[in-house]
Amino acid sequence: MQNLIGHSLWKSQSQLTARNPNSKFIIDPIDGTTNFMHGNPNFAISIAAEIDNKLEAALIYSPITDEMFLAERGKGAFLNDKRIRVASRKKLSESILITGIPHLGRGDIDLFYKRNENLNSRGGRNKTIRLCGPRPSLDSCGPV
Repeated sequence: MQNLIGHSLWKSQSQLTARNPNSKFIIDPIDGTTNFMHGNPNFAISIAAEIDNKLEAALIYSPITDEMFLAERGKGAFLNDKRIRVASRKKLSESILITGIPHLGRGDIDLFYKRNENLNSRGGRNKTIRLCGPRPSLDSCGPV
């Protein structure tokens, strides 16, 4: 990630600076804002590095648990310097699925329900579908 210093910087959905149009940082300073605003400790800081329209690295930090997830293309993923890997499940029916629900007034709730119906009809029964709320970045990389 060192080669990205001094490049474009994005915060949530608005651009702050634009020195290099081919690379940028994408930052969500409070991923899980609703949780944070309600005193729920399930939120994180999310940062991604994009070069030539490809995500090359990402960092997710949970200040409450002091957990830092880091992944870099071609170098793997880590939780606090310990290597982590995806599960080796081959069948959807053996998997745990994680999803988030669109915020009220944002996103397409009907599309959300339709996609979940399609998933259940194609994959048969799975072990569980977890609805994790508004912090998908942390939910998707944490141990299950």
